[in-house]
Amino acid sequence: MRKKKKKIVLSSTSEAEKVSIPYLPDDLLLNCLARISRLYYPTLSLVSKRFRSLLASTELYETRRLLALS
Repeated sequence: MRKKKKKIVLSSTSEAEKVSIPYLPDDLLLNCLARISRLYYPTLSLVSKRFRSLLASTELYETRRLLALS
């Protein structure tokens, strides 16, 4: 007779603790995108119109320059 596997249930975080990337302010999102390798930019541009716009913006490259990543 097989033993049933026990399922581990993780407690979910409260709604106040959840943060979704689409709701981040542009400056914070630019700061995150600037730290990602430019090799991933073509793929990331497919995520949404907002990502595509931010990835093509001069602000992203200015942020990368300030972080000494370009």
